[in-house]
This record gives sequence, structure tokens and C-alpha cells, in this order.
Amino acid sequence: MQTATFVPVSTTQAAMPAGQSQVVVRIPQKTGFVVSGIMVFDNTATLTSFGANGIVNTSQGPYGLQRNLIGFIAGDLSGGVPLPTTITSAGPGAGAGPIQTPGVIAGQSTAGALFINTFGLASDSDVTLLVDTAAVAAGINRTFVPVMTATVNANLPTQPRQLAAAKSDTQKAILDRVDV
Repeated sequence: MQTATFVPVSTTQAAMPAGQSQVVVRIPQKTGFVVSGIMVFDNTATLTSFGANGIVNTSQGPYGLQRNLIGFIAGDLSGGVPLPTTITSAGPGAGAGPIQTPGVIAGQSTAGALFINTFGLASDSDVTLLVDTAAVAAGINRTFVPVMTATVNANLPTQPRQLAAAKSDTQKAILDRVDV
């Protein structure tokens, strides 16, 4: 089955304090889409920015998952995508040829990014997260981006637009604000 993806406006939480904070991720209503997950970006490249309680999605239960477990479920975005390769090193002595051994290197990584699966959560209300921030990471900025999906023939969200011309008089509006 083919799906369409919709990424609405994100929610940004600036200067998160140490300990648990409540973050409300705004979800567009009546779109025909479901919330497949929340993409979390922060301005650190470490895995230690989350506290022991990790992130709790209160829409799906009272229990949180640690950052490492969330990364494992989502494919470990911060750890990178491993690529098998051949590593060449110098031989053990003078005149010895190079030694080639199989190895694994990180081929792609997105440090500071974490995808929280919501497994098709209904989009009839906003998503509330309890985010535990470690003391060493107090004051970091995080952006929460909902990722929404639907089947190809679903009702797509429309952007609001103005149909009638707005009558305005710029000169009058400026003069009304100024004491003459």
C-alpha cells in the first residue's frame, strides 16, 4: 500500500530545564492522517542529553522509554548506519605488505536526532510528551516534529487562504497610532 507523508509545523522547546518537562506537540486536526511518530532534534551530538526516565508519550501510557531503547526501536539514528568495508593497515615489519581485514564503519549518522514511534496514533488531539532532561544537558533546545502518514487517496490537508480582498488604508492605520 502506498502512503502519503505530511510534516506539519514543528514545536520548539527552548532552554529545557533539568528534570521532567511537559511538551505539547501540536497536531493538525481533521486531516485524515495518523501520527506515525515524532522526530526530535536537539543541539547536542551526545546520547546523554536525556535523563533516566527518557521520554513518556502520555497518549500511549504512563511509562517512558530510555533514549537508547527508543533509538534501538527507531533504527538507532544517533548511532549511525553501519557499513561493512575492508580496512587496510601497514604490515607487521619492514618489507611486509599491507594487511586487509574486514571491518564496519559508521556510514551515515544524524547526531542529535531521535525518532519516537507512535505507531499510527489518531490525529484527533495533540500529543503530550514528558521529557526527562539530564542535569548535564540543562538549557538545550529541542524541536519536536510530528510525522503524519495516510493512504494515497486520503483527504489531504489544505492550507488556509484568503478569498476576499482585504480593504486597508496603510496611511490611515499609521496615523491612527501616532499622536499628531
